[in-house]
Amino acid sequence: MMADDELENVDPDDISDLLVKVEKSFDMKFESTELMHIITFGELCDHIVNKIQLAHSNDCTS
Repeated sequence: MMADDELENVDPDDISDLLVKVEKSFDMKFESTELMHIITFGELCDHIVNKIQLAHSNDCTS
């Protein structure tokens, strides 16, 4: 688990820029409501790591 700094104190444009870079770097896309439940920077980092791991999984999910 990463740091628990509240995201409410972070510029939303900075978060958007970060997410765009992650999407491009890992060839993935965040859904519009996917991050609504995330409150802290640590939760955001954990979610990104989990999404990257799932995106590169060889398991069949259908």
